[in-house]
Amino acid sequence: VRVINLSLGGSTSTGSTLNAALLRATNAGIVIVASAGNDATADPEFPAQLSIDPRFRGLIIAAGSTDTVEALSTFSAKAGVTRTNYLVAPGTDIIADCDTTSCWRVSGTSFSAPHISGSLALLFQAFPNLTGVQAVDILYRTARDLGTTGIDATFGRGIIDLERAFAPVGATATTSSSGEAVRVDLFDGIAGQAFGDAFMLDGLSTAVLDEYQRPFNDSLGFRLRPQSDLGFSAETYASEPQQAAQIGDSLLSFSRRTPASAAWGVQDDRVHAQTPVI
Repeated sequence: VRVINLSLGGSTSTGSTLNAALLRATNAGIVIVASAGNDATADPEFPAQLSIDPRFRGLIIAAGSTDTVEALSTFSAKAGVTRTNYLVAPGTDIIADCDTTSCWRVSGTSFSAPHISGSLALLFQAFPNLTGVQAVDILYRTARDLGTTGIDATFGRGIIDLERAFAPVGATATTSSSGEAVRVDLFDGIAGQAFGDAFMLDGLSTAVLDEYQRPFNDSLGFRLRPQSDLGFSAETYASEPQQAAQIGDSLLSFSRRTPASAAWGVQDDRVHAQTPVI
């Protein structure tokens, strides 16, 4: 078990039996996602409020609910004291089940908590190397901010954003031919003018690891910007007979191709298409 969803709660503090079970789970690295509550309180109910209890090592997430326009649901408990360990997810008008004639539309933080639990399950499935602490941290760091800028007493860390959670987080690195780690996120450059946007089109992909040692394919080609003043273009080619590009010690000469003599019976379609020829 990597994640436990608790779509339950109450206004009074949890007893020793449940606390002991939560401790056993979090000590084993299991993440607990607990509904914040449906009484529009300033702070989450229990056990969600235990998310800030240091005994549980930050492995309990308090789950609040948003409505269909990403405002806090009118019934949802706010982040309050748990703001650093609180996330929101859709919990209003959730289609929970259907039969052959109709569907059930339900609301509550009991339905926002499973969105967060499911997000964690997807992260663990895609990146089994992640610890519970790391997976929680990724959701916190990649959450989309709502309400007051930054961590606040209403939305806490913000709303889960799986697109950002499944993208590299922090510094990305790959290994050079000599075995040294290279910071890919710092890699930037300008391609030689003769290459145009060829690198961007080709991708020039490499494998990188993010801050959590998650593997990704990254396109270095998109970090190579085409040189802005190319020195030659289709426009200047049409008006000038010859151009040249210096690349290191090499000189590439671009010349207008002279039409082949009709006497030889040769037709070069590139002449009529105005295609530069190296």
